[in-house]
Amino acid sequence: MVQYQKGPVCGVDNCRETRYYEDSGLLFCRRNGHQRHGLVITQQDEDEDFVSQGQKTRRKKDVQEKGSRIYTGTKALELFLQCYQLILRKQCWTLIHTHHLPVELEVVVKDLWELRLQLLKDRLQTTVDTEEVFSSQPQTDTEDEAKDHDAGKKWELRGRQTPSLLETLSICYLGTTILRLPISLGDFHRWATREEIPFIRAIREVPNVMKNKLPARYIAALDTQSLLHADDLRKSVIHLCLLFNYSFELVLPPLNHPLFLFRYIRDLALPLEMYRVTSRITELLSIAYSFPTLGGRQAASSFPEVRLMALLVVAVKLHHPFDHVQRYATALNDSGIMTVDWDLWCKEQKDFDKRLTSGGKLGRGNELKTQDRDVLDMTGAQMDEYLDWFERTWVPEGNQQAQKGGLPAQLLDMFPTGRLDGSSAPVVDLKGLIDADQEALDAKLKAAQGSLKTRGIVSEERAGKSKVPVRRVGSFYKRYRKEEDLPPTAKVFYEAAASLIAVSLHTLLVAVLQTEQKLLKYRKNQLKEADVADSGDESPDQAQENHKDKGMEDAGPMSAGQGEDGEEQVTGFPGLTQEDIERLGSLDIDNSDSETSRMRTDSD
Repeated sequence: MVQYQKGPVCGVDNCRETRYYEDSGLLFCRRNGHQRHGLVITQQDEDEDFVSQGQKTRRKKDVQEKGSRIYTGTKALELFLQCYQLILRKQCWTLIHTHHLPVELEVVVKDLWELRLQLLKDRLQTTVDTEEVFSSQPQTDTEDEAKDHDAGKKWELRGRQTPSLLETLSICYLGTTILRLPISLGDFHRWATREEIPFIRAIREVPNVMKNKLPARYIAALDTQSLLHADDLRKSVIHLCLLFNYSFELVLPPLNHPLFLFRYIRDLALPLEMYRVTSRITELLSIAYSFPTLGGRQAASSFPEVRLMALLVVAVKLHHPFDHVQRYATALNDSGIMTVDWDLWCKEQKDFDKRLTSGGKLGRGNELKTQDRDVLDMTGAQMDEYLDWFERTWVPEGNQQAQKGGLPAQLLDMFPTGRLDGSSAPVVDLKGLIDADQEALDAKLKAAQGSLKTRGIVSEERAGKSKVPVRRVGSFYKRYRKEEDLPPTAKVFYEAAASLIAVSLHTLLVAVLQTEQKLLKYRKNQLKEADVADSGDESPDQAQENHKDKGMEDAGPMSAGQGEDGEEQVTGFPGLTQEDIERLGSLDIDNSDSETSRMRTDSD
């Protein structure tokens, strides 16, 4: 009986036979008898049967359990915190070596980070992996949270949440505050958006050996998900202050307001007299520049930098209003003898803001703001600048790193990186950029100070004899409730002041209105005390009733009403004498601003 053995397809003349029979040591296919070349059967002695033919035996390797490449659970959280700490450390290094902050900043930031880690201790000891939602925006309260948890439980839950990338800037800012350094929120906002400190796509600072083991949600938490908008950093700092205050009863030192006030006046190119006027208003209202603590909702002016800037804006509006009304000083030594030429000031401010885009440049920090329609209007130099930034920010260096990141080399070869002419992208010189900013600031300050004008002088004796009321410094004080109410020069000033402290124009408007409300309350208390002293035996309520008409008579030509241009004129506080407030002026605010006190911005 012929025995057949199975083999490969014959293939001769398209023969599909796979079974073969042996004849004289050769193999032929069963169907057509085609000889299978290359296969020869040799006869072996029975004594040598121990040599196996057609079979191979290999030693089996030890089976190794293949571990997961991506960490999960507590191990993933620990790795994420290590990456987070690495980014925080690189930020401190940049602040110390590039922006010349003291080396003690790293120690303070390390201590604050240790406090933040203590709030995550419970999560590091658990083994349950939970899904989380990350956001670069500060955490906000929800209605369910307000119903189901009290204040203590709410902050405990917030402390257990994984820190967002924005908190790195907040921790660094609190570190500078503890060291009493005059570094504002606007500085950190500008450094982050212009990539002068690691923040935009901070995941680039993490080595691949750590990054490749992170889950997707942790990688997204270390990446920039959206633009850093105004007020984001302020809300994050307030959130961290309240969290530390609840968890550790930590009370931060108050703002070093003398240095901050000097910086604001210098950066806004204002007369130096504004320092004395603002300091005087601070004393009159007994304002403390402390950071918020737990207890109640936070108003717009509760943040110390916003509070200080609002007082400066009020002082500027009193001494250098934005209207074109002629006002007179009493003598040459009057603190209000000089006035700002706002038209020229606005021109210098706009030139200062455009310094990065001069010469047809795109401007560092404007790359993230670029939209698809902007590409059509770009010049060749701007396109090169944008693509250089995009390659530096989004494309890994080298094909090997790109393959590790999931980009095949074939795809990169189809779209080669780098400039077409073979030239290399210019190296970013951060120190040169900082020096250029300082030179532009000095030029703006010199031009603005050189444009100050002298007011006319009308003595008190001449004013008493004049038939027409003489308008003094501080009279016809105007309040702006909405952005639409701001005249062009005032809007430029408000926007410049808001950008210095990284808040929105609306937030600054609300803070200024709240400060004016405090001035109104101070004025009412003064008049009440004066009436009680004059009335003798009269009760405070009777004295206040008797003062209703008297207050308007004292205000004289500076009473509330309509101005010459039809805008709302708000006169001031006649009870605040010139001796008390150093030419603060007369300011009488009407009582129709009750809604202003209800205008709040959430601290969370």
